[in-house]
Amino acid sequence: TKAERAVQLRLVGDHQYNSSGLVEILYNGTWGTICNQSFYYVNADTICRQLGYPSAISYGTHYGSGTGPIWLSNVICYDKESSITACYHHGWGTHNCNHGQDIGVTCYDVNNPCTPDPCAYRQGDYCTPNLCLHNHNCTTDYNSRIRCDCSSNYYGTYCQHSREGQLLLTGNSTRDGRQVSGQLEIYHNNIWGIILDRSTFQFDREAKVACRQLGYSDIVRSWSTPYLSDSRINPYTWCGSPSCSGHETSLAACNVTWSAEKAVKLRLIGDIIQGRIEILYNGTWGTICNNSFTQQDANVICRQLGHYNAISYGTHYGTGNGTIWLDNVNCTGQEFSIVACNHKAWGTHNCDHNQDIGVTCRDSMDD
Repeated sequence: TKAERAVQLRLVGDHQYNSSGLVEILYNGTWGTICNQSFYYVNADTICRQLGYPSAISYGTHYGSGTGPIWLSNVICYDKESSITACYHHGWGTHNCNHGQDIGVTCYDVNNPCTPDPCAYRQGDYCTPNLCLHNHNCTTDYNSRIRCDCSSNYYGTYCQHSREGQLLLTGNSTRDGRQVSGQLEIYHNNIWGIILDRSTFQFDREAKVACRQLGYSDIVRSWSTPYLSDSRINPYTWCGSPSCSGHETSLAACNVTWSAEKAVKLRLIGDIIQGRIEILYNGTWGTICNNSFTQQDANVICRQLGHYNAISYGTHYGTGNGTIWLDNVNCTGQEFSIVACNHKAWGTHNCDHNQDIGVTCRDSMDD
C-alpha cells in the first residue's frame, strides 16, 4: 500500500532536543508506532527529514516500547520521499508485530552535543561518551544500531541488570516449554553453582521463595537429592543455609552467607547401583578411605548418585589406584553431597587402596 498524504510524526523520549526517541505517528486522530520489520537506514533518514533534520544517525528498538496501535509495518523507502507515508507499507494497522518491535531513531541535530555519536549519553548540556552501564563497551553495527557488550554478570540492552542472585533450574522436567523441577542453582560472585544447604532448605518457606523468584506461584515439593545433569556436571557448589520468612521476592533477600566449594562427580566401579566409589576432583578420579565411614556417609553417596539410601557398604568392592581423595568422612546423613560432609583436606589420609570404600545402593523405595 502506498499512502498519499503526510501525517504527523513525533519522537518520544528525548524531550530536551527532540532529536532522538521512539517514533510515533498520528493517524485518524490516534498516536501509534512503527514496527521494525524490514526497517532500514533509508527509512530512518526519511523520518528524520520529515521531522526537519538532515539525516539519521542510528535506529533500533532500544528506545522503549509504545502503547496503542502499531500503525505501520514493512515500510520500504527509497531515500527520495519527504514523508514516511509516501513509502510503501502493508497498510494502516496491518502487521504481525508487538510493541517490543517498536522502532526509534536518532537524528543528526547540530544543537545536540551528543550527536553524531550514537553511543553517547546526554546529561544536561554535557555528553557522557558511553551509554552502556557499568563501564561496558558500546559498539554499533553497519546500520549504526547500538550494542552494549555485556559481561557474563550483567544483561539487558544497556547492561543494566545484574545476574547476582539469579536462580536457574536444570534438568529434563518441563511443562509447556518451561523448566518446572530440577537442580537449583544460584549466580553468586560471577559464578553459577548448585545450592548446597546443610540444614534448612528442605523446609517449604525457602523453597517457596525460590519458586516465586523463578516465576511460579508455589512449590509442589522439595527434596535433598541433587540433580547432577551431565550438561552441568562440574559447577561450583554454594554452601549456605538460607533463612527466609517466606515473604521475600528472592532467595538473595533471605538471611544467608554463601561459601564456595567445587562440586565433584561420583561414580561406582561395578554396576549402576553397587561398586567401589570413585570421586572426581580437580580433573582426576580417586577413591575414598573407609576410616570412620558409616551408614550415614553411604546414604549421602547413594542419594548424590540419584538412588535412595544405601543397603550396605565396605571394602570388598575391589581396590582402586591413583589418589585417595577423602578420609575420615563424617556425614550427618542430611547432606546433598559428600563434599558437604566433614572430612580431612583433599588428598590428606593415612590409608592404602585396600581401604577403598564401596557401596550398594537401594534403587527404589521398594527394594
